[in-house]
Amino acid sequence: MRLNNDGRRASLLLLICGILALAPRTSGQGYSQDQIKADALINLVGFMQWPQGTILPAPSPITFCLLGRSATGDELERSAQSKQFGGHKITVNRMKGPQELAGCHLVFLGASAEKLQEKLIESAKGLPIALVAEIPGFARKGGTLNLGLQNTRIIFEINTDSAEQAHLKINPRLLAAASLVRAGRQ
Repeated sequence: MRLNNDGRRASLLLLICGILALAPRTSGQGYSQDQIKADALINLVGFMQWPQGTILPAPSPITFCLLGRSATGDELERSAQSKQFGGHKITVNRMKGPQELAGCHLVFLGASAEKLQEKLIESAKGLPIALVAEIPGFARKGGTLNLGLQNTRIIFEINTDSAEQAHLKINPRLLAAASLVRAGRQ
């Protein structure tokens, strides 16, 4: 999926505004940390470019797959029901195991499936799938992106080698806002 410059600017603005608008509310004013992370995951779509033909033209869906359970994954499943991105409906599928990658554009690994992270990374090698988790060290182990929250601020760790192997292009603005890591390196 390719967005033009106006689309990229709008996506960046949406991500920044969404995160800034929600962040102050984490202190008991209506939004949980997991809701903020789920919204950030949906907004990430605007900062990633999949190889041509991976995501069909709108209105075809963009598919997020969940492996394992986590509060962020549950929030993603709830909030995606009412979200669209660039004319694409966001669908969420639950996976039973790392081998069920067919049709996934982004896989979110829940904390309960942490022990499956190496198998997931191996199963997805070379496939145009963004692998995302909120598990410390996930990006260093070969995942595409690790998502976290620090003092109500979304933080990202991005493994640029993993993104390149998956043939994903990540917007330079997101790269500039993230910590960049490589597999196996501290």
